[in-house]
Amino acid sequence: MRQSARDKRNYVIIGLFLLVLFMTVGFAAFRTNLQINGTASISTNWCVGFDNTKTSTYQITKGKSTGTSPAATMGYDGTACSTNYVPIANLSANFYQPGDKIEYTLTIANKGSIDAAIESITVDGSSVTSNQTITKGNIIWKVYMPEAVVLSASTGTTTMKVSAEFQNTTDLSNYTLNESQTITVGINAVQDDGSGGFEVTDPAFSGTGTIYRWSMDNLSINDTVASLTEGTDYTTDATELPTVVSTFASSASNYYLKHTIVNNNVTESYVCFISDEEHCLQGGGTNYYTVNRGILETTANQNWFTSHNGSCWNKTSYFRCNGGGLVVDVFNDGRVRVKGGGYLCGVYNDGSSYCDYD
Repeated sequence: MRQSARDKRNYVIIGLFLLVLFMTVGFAAFRTNLQINGTASISTNWCVGFDNTKTSTYQITKGKSTGTSPAATMGYDGTACSTNYVPIANLSANFYQPGDKIEYTLTIANKGSIDAAIESITVDGSSVTSNQTITKGNIIWKVYMPEAVVLSASTGTTTMKVSAEFQNTTDLSNYTLNESQTITVGINAVQDDGSGGFEVTDPAFSGTGTIYRWSMDNLSINDTVASLTEGTDYTTDATELPTVVSTFASSASNYYLKHTIVNNNVTESYVCFISDEEHCLQGGGTNYYTVNRGILETTANQNWFTSHNGSCWNKTSYFRCNGGGLVVDVFNDGRVRVKGGGYLCGVYNDGSSYCDYD
């Protein structure tokens, strides 16, 4: 009897051992069956840069009609991410008398396979804001943000301006004539988050910055905006424009007025329209005609108007593109105008700006 009990105990131990062994093997087999093998690859290409073929896109103004003409140089640097597109632009100015001025136009393009957004512009390695001035010696540099900050993959392009001016003064005792200075301009771009084709917004506006509006009220260069009401007369957040516009003309939400404000005064006025992205045309002077026409003549804009049942053509006194419900006119007397949906917005040759019925 005692032997039988011992035998039974041995059988139980052996059985438990075999059970544990079976479960271990089974679990190992189960884990093996769950093994997953896979591969992944990324085939996208990132490339946002300055077009280094643009070496003479500048306008020169002499401070004295009989003086020596200023000299400008546009050079580029950095490793090209695509043929002719690099991350750095070097701008040099050589001035001879107070009042000398040079305005440079830089072309930025997205040659990559991902939609990109320009997050900021740098000068000599430091980020700058729109309309910011940098003084080097007796030369004052002024940087303007790109006309569009969202660039479509492969085809997106925009321009930005930089000006240099010899401080205008009649007292030359502390000035060095025949002065040269150089600045380095860079781009900080990120993947577009899909927020739309508007320029960088400035919700912290306090008298200096950028405002957007769609209004029949006239606003001219040097006018004050201190008495205007944000949210009704203008907005500092471009993404709110459809709401502001709809209070008057819901069918015209793809064009509007934009102003650069310094100390509550208007210093620059633009009429902007959305095609593949935001494009802004500056009005108030005949010297803007060439740059404005160049914006309409870009391949991206030409293709957009054509693909929207329109075209572009040159008249005696103006250049026009139409399509997609828009008519965009650039006049050689300094006017710029966008029409659509029975309304229009424009900046005129005297610097005034407003929207109205067409």
